Amino acid sequence: MFAQRRPDRRRFLGMAALSLGAAWIGTRGSVMQMLTAKPFRPSSASDLASLGGATAWLNSPPLTATDLRGKVVWLNFFASWCPPCQQETPILRTLSDTYRDRGLEVVGISVQETTASDVKAYADRYRLRYPIGFDGSGNVLREYRVFALPTQFFLDTNGVIQQVVSGPVDEQGARALIESMLPGGAPSLSASPAPS
Repeated sequence: MFAQRRPDRRRFLGMAALSLGAAWIGTRGSVMQMLTAKPFRPSSASDLASLGGATAWLNSPPLTATDLRGKVVWLNFFASWCPPCQQETPILRTLSDTYRDRGLEVVGISVQETTASDVKAYADRYRLRYPIGFDGSGNVLREYRVFALPTQFFLDTNGVIQQVVSGPVDEQGARALIESMLPGGAPSLSASPAPS
């Protein structure tokens, strides 16, 4: 019979360390770029970067920074397969419907989808009426340096980023931020009769 060979723990750990080192060398450029990338801040007076990389649009003709001038913009990067994106989509719909007439423009940017028809099916499922750009090539995603989904950019009426949120939004926090950015600030609450 053959004698059982005991695993050489030192050899195994050494090979594991070499493998990890080789993996780090192979990927360190992209990892370091992600770790050292500065937050989105172009050098222009407006932070609203081009949306021209979107190859198709739902609920709107193609949007430009000029189209959004003078509006509070909530730019939402999402993917239909992303559970946190799905979780926050009803919040975007509700706040878009609530504040559209006061100057809020919610703009969805769908990334990493297989086709524009997938985006349309998602918009139909959630009854979304706000503009949604299909960024199948990832150009808009790269322009804004988005590394997580969902990611939100809240821009004031001058196109200047006031807040960036990585991950799903909290409805109360988003509502308070939007109200503070809209002309006239928070709306006054009128007294309503007590239910009888």
